[in-house]
Amino acid sequence: MDTIGTFVDEGTLQLHSPLVTFWPEVTGHPLAQVTARGLLHVSPSAKLHSS
Repeated sequence: MDTIGTFVDEGTLQLHSPLVTFWPEVTGHPLAQVTARGLLHVSPSAKLHSS
């Protein structure tokens, strides 16, 4: 199984790209504009709320 670092090294995952770039199901949701880097920096104790 590959790790996130492997995907970044191979160019498959670009941390500065919005999630919608590679996860089309979030289109129209505020999460669509979050970057992969931003998602990785979310605290494990953070509560995500949908509006």
